[in-house]
Amino acid sequence: MRTVYRVDDRTLLEVTLFQGLFELERVDRGKRTIYRPVSDLAKSHPLMPGKKITAIFEEIEGERKGNLRTFVLEVRKEPDTLAVGACKYKVLRIDRSRLDDKSKPVFMYTDYYAPDLKLVLGKEYRERDGRTELIKFDKIYQSPR
Repeated sequence: MRTVYRVDDRTLLEVTLFQGLFELERVDRGKRTIYRPVSDLAKSHPLMPGKKITAIFEEIEGERKGNLRTFVLEVRKEPDTLAVGACKYKVLRIDRSRLDDKSKPVFMYTDYYAPDLKLVLGKEYRERDGRTELIKFDKIYQSPR
Protein backbone atom coordinates (compact mmCIF):
# COMPACT_ATOMS: atom_id res chain seq x y z
CA MET A 1 0.00 0.00 0.00
CA ARG A 2 1.29 3.44 -0.87
CA THR A 3 -0.14 6.78 0.23
CA VAL A 4 0.79 10.17 -1.19
CA TYR A 5 0.06 13.53 0.44
CA ARG A 6 0.00 16.41 -2.05
CA VAL A 7 -0.63 20.12 -1.70
CA ASP A 8 -1.00 22.25 -4.84
CA ASP A 9 0.41 19.45 -7.05
CA ARG A 10 3.52 19.26 -4.83
CA THR A 11 4.21 15.93 -3.12
CA LEU A 12 5.06 16.48 0.54
CA LEU A 13 4.88 12.94 1.86
CA GLU A 14 4.95 9.46 0.34
CA VAL A 15 4.58 6.40 2.55
CA THR A 16 4.79 2.72 1.63
CA LEU A 17 3.03 0.49 4.14
CA PHE A 18 2.62 -3.21 4.89
CA GLN A 19 -1.13 -3.97 4.79
CA GLY A 20 -1.71 -0.24 5.37
CA LEU A 21 -0.61 -0.59 9.00
CA PHE A 22 3.20 -0.60 9.27
CA GLU A 23 5.44 1.97 7.59
CA LEU A 24 8.16 0.39 5.43
CA GLU A 25 9.39 3.54 3.68
CA ARG A 26 8.72 7.23 4.24
CA VAL A 27 9.81 10.10 1.98
CA ASP A 28 9.04 13.33 3.84
CA ARG A 29 9.87 16.42 1.75
CA GLY A 30 12.70 14.50 0.06
CA LYS A 31 14.12 12.91 3.25
CA ARG A 32 13.94 9.10 2.89
CA THR A 33 13.65 6.72 5.84
CA ILE A 34 13.37 2.94 5.47
CA TYR A 35 11.89 0.69 8.17
CA ARG A 36 13.17 -2.84 7.56
CA PRO A 37 11.07 -5.40 9.43
CA VAL A 38 13.04 -7.63 11.78
CA SER A 39 9.94 -9.53 12.90
CA ASP A 40 7.58 -11.46 10.59
CA LEU A 41 4.81 -8.98 9.74
CA ALA A 42 2.72 -11.65 8.00
CA LYS A 43 1.98 -13.11 11.45
CA SER A 44 0.16 -9.90 12.38
CA HIS A 45 -2.68 -10.70 9.97
CA PRO A 46 -5.51 -11.40 9.93
CA LEU A 47 -6.36 -8.74 12.49
CA MET A 48 -9.01 -9.72 14.98
CA PRO A 49 -10.51 -8.00 18.01
CA GLY A 50 -8.42 -8.68 21.11
CA LYS A 51 -5.24 -9.48 19.14
CA LYS A 52 -1.90 -8.08 20.37
CA ILE A 53 0.95 -7.62 17.88
CA THR A 54 4.60 -6.80 18.48
CA ALA A 55 6.61 -5.64 15.46
CA ILE A 56 10.32 -4.76 15.38
CA PHE A 57 11.93 -2.59 12.68
CA GLU A 58 15.43 -1.43 11.88
CA GLU A 59 15.36 2.25 10.97
CA ILE A 60 17.65 3.28 8.09
CA GLU A 61 18.02 6.97 7.31
CA GLY A 62 20.54 7.79 4.60
CA GLU A 63 23.83 6.18 5.63
CA ARG A 64 22.72 5.89 9.27
CA LYS A 65 21.17 2.58 10.24
CA GLY A 66 20.71 0.31 13.18
CA ASN A 67 18.12 1.99 15.39
CA LEU A 68 15.64 -0.69 16.37
CA ARG A 69 12.04 0.41 16.90
CA THR A 70 9.53 -1.87 18.60
CA PHE A 71 5.81 -1.23 18.26
CA VAL A 72 3.00 -2.92 20.16
CA LEU A 73 -0.47 -2.87 18.63
CA GLU A 74 -3.55 -3.95 20.55
CA VAL A 75 -6.76 -4.41 18.59
CA ARG A 76 -9.68 -3.30 20.74
CA LYS A 77 -12.43 -5.82 21.30
CA GLU A 78 -15.25 -3.76 19.84
CA PRO A 79 -15.22 -3.02 16.08
CA ASP A 80 -16.54 0.41 15.09
CA THR A 81 -17.78 2.44 12.13
CA LEU A 82 -16.17 5.63 10.82
CA ALA A 83 -17.62 8.04 8.27
CA VAL A 84 -15.41 9.66 5.65
CA GLY A 85 -17.50 12.04 3.62
CA ALA A 86 -20.75 10.28 2.73
CA CYS A 87 -19.21 6.79 3.09
CA LYS A 88 -19.13 4.66 6.22
CA TYR A 89 -16.43 2.08 6.84
CA LYS A 90 -16.07 -0.77 9.32
CA VAL A 91 -12.94 -0.10 11.34
CA LEU A 92 -10.87 -1.75 14.03
CA ARG A 93 -9.58 0.59 16.70
CA ILE A 94 -5.95 -0.28 17.34
CA ASP A 95 -4.00 1.22 20.24
CA ARG A 96 -0.41 1.79 19.07
CA SER A 97 2.49 2.02 21.52
CA ARG A 98 6.26 1.91 21.17
CA LEU A 99 8.71 0.44 23.62
CA ASP A 100 11.02 2.92 25.34
CA ASP A 101 14.64 2.28 26.35
CA LYS A 102 13.46 0.30 29.37
CA SER A 103 11.10 -1.87 27.25
CA LYS A 104 8.03 -0.21 28.72
CA PRO A 105 5.16 0.56 26.32
CA VAL A 106 4.55 4.26 25.71
CA PHE A 107 1.10 4.97 24.21
CA MET A 108 1.25 6.93 20.96
CA TYR A 109 -2.29 7.03 19.50
CA THR A 110 -5.25 4.92 18.36
CA ASP A 111 -5.51 3.96 14.68
CA TYR A 112 -8.94 3.62 13.03
CA TYR A 113 -8.03 0.86 10.58
CA ALA A 114 -10.33 -0.24 7.74
CA PRO A 115 -9.36 -3.86 6.95
CA ASP A 116 -11.35 -3.85 3.70
CA LEU A 117 -9.30 -0.90 2.42
CA LYS A 118 -6.07 -1.86 4.22
CA LEU A 119 -5.84 1.76 5.31
CA VAL A 120 -5.79 3.78 8.53
CA LEU A 121 -8.63 6.26 8.05
CA GLY A 122 -8.00 8.26 11.21
CA LYS A 123 -5.85 8.63 14.30
CA GLU A 124 -7.08 9.53 17.76
CA TYR A 125 -4.65 11.38 20.01
CA ARG A 126 -4.95 11.84 23.77
CA GLU A 127 -4.37 15.29 25.18
CA ARG A 128 -2.65 15.80 28.55
CA ASP A 129 -5.97 16.85 30.10
CA GLY A 130 -7.58 13.53 29.10
CA ARG A 131 -9.51 14.80 26.08
CA THR A 132 -9.08 13.05 22.74
CA GLU A 133 -8.82 14.44 19.23
CA LEU A 134 -9.65 12.41 16.11
CA ILE A 135 -7.88 13.41 12.91
CA LYS A 136 -9.22 11.62 9.84
CA PHE A 137 -9.41 11.79 6.08
CA ASP A 138 -11.96 14.14 4.52
CA LYS A 139 -11.87 12.29 1.19
CA ILE A 140 -10.23 9.20 -0.26
CA TYR A 141 -9.17 9.02 -3.91
CA GLN A 142 -7.99 5.93 -5.71
CA SER A 143 -4.95 6.61 -7.84
CA PRO A 144 -5.24 5.73 -11.52
CA ARG A 145 -2.92 2.84 -12.41
